[in-house]
Amino acid sequence: MDAPCYDLTEEGNGHAQSNPCLANDIQLTVSSSHSTIDTYGKETYDLLERVCLEIKHGKEDEDDLEEYNEERYLEQAQRYTGLHKNVLYKLWKDSIAIDCIKEIDRRDIHDEIMRYNLEWNIMPTSTDLFNSLQNHLPPYLDIKSFRNKLVKMGYIFKKTDSNTVVVENPVVRFERFMYLKNVMRYREENRSIYYICQGGLTADKILNVDECERYQHKAWMYRFIYAVSSKKIKCFKHVPDGFSFEKWMLETAVNLDNNSIIIIDNFKQYSEQYCKTPNRNSLRCDMIEWLKYHQIPHSKDTMNRLELWMLIEKYTDLNSNLYKIDNLLNQFGHKVLRLPDCINNLTPASFIHNIIQMNLKRDIVNMKIVIKHLEDVVSAIGEKELNEIESSLVAEEARLLDLDLKLENVIDDLSPSTDPELDTYLPSLSDSE
Repeated sequence: MDAPCYDLTEEGNGHAQSNPCLANDIQLTVSSSHSTIDTYGKETYDLLERVCLEIKHGKEDEDDLEEYNEERYLEQAQRYTGLHKNVLYKLWKDSIAIDCIKEIDRRDIHDEIMRYNLEWNIMPTSTDLFNSLQNHLPPYLDIKSFRNKLVKMGYIFKKTDSNTVVVENPVVRFERFMYLKNVMRYREENRSIYYICQGGLTADKILNVDECERYQHKAWMYRFIYAVSSKKIKCFKHVPDGFSFEKWMLETAVNLDNNSIIIIDNFKQYSEQYCKTPNRNSLRCDMIEWLKYHQIPHSKDTMNRLELWMLIEKYTDLNSNLYKIDNLLNQFGHKVLRLPDCINNLTPASFIHNIIQMNLKRDIVNMKIVIKHLEDVVSAIGEKELNEIESSLVAEEARLLDLDLKLENVIDDLSPSTDPELDTYLPSLSDSE
């Protein structure tokens, strides 16, 4: 596919006019006190300054050029840094300030890959995605970092005869498909569905559970947990240091409707296992302990570590992920449904936190009063708002399942992108091969 048009002018009428002060202007931009990334970006701006100097020196050395070639030098800068030339151009033209870290939304990447797959029957390269997603990516993200993000999000690089393309890991796709099928079935059975959600209150914003983990110990934060259905928010509780999630789950389980479905993500506090499944690098004693726990015949005296691991691998699918929380809730007659990491934002949490953000008063100095007001705002969220939230979740679930089903019909007929993965401005694939 063709890369997006290199056009970031306000008029949208093509390339900017040539300007021999490009390097100096970018240098001023990147060294500006307004362009900082909290705890992140000094190295980024040092790198950009270095690139700008190289561009400037390159121009001075080419005295035989009658006309300054702006795009050529942007392409050089792109090659040096891995940053897209649109970003480098915008740094110069608009003097954009980068004052915070922006997270990549996996949904943007998933939808773009599905667009390539379903509209054009093409498996895109990482360069295709990097180019087409520029409006959704943070400006400081280079192609190597983008590839690393893809791997962490559950995508893999598949080598074809002509190219290396990006596809979603089949295991990730299967987990999402099974979750969506199950949650839809439970809705059809009119089972009560509760989501376990967490958030945090700081002096200036509401945090999600991932932000709470990053923000912890940096400044004051009031962390909270709750269970929410389409009718009511229950068991809203402060999460102090040393908080027992297992105890809270016990208290919550008795307050939920009988035979409920409880949806939780893979947050570490919910994922403690009775006997964690070893990997090939585990200690021999841990492998033996796992085999004993699952009553799998073995010989600790005659079997070496590799043989023990092969035995564990054979039985892992039958005995993996025995979570303590799941077993505890099952004893109360509830069914636990684990939310896959690839759609871990498919909960009411973001909607509820937006409501809190809009209604929470920020002009109160006494934090005890702020916390009381937070609790009042949460308790005021009624069935009407919760029903609207559930409708949005149901619609998104149906959309994602429909995309998966459509992909299943065409996946064997997809062709690799014909645009070569030219590594002129990006590192190798070593992180994802």
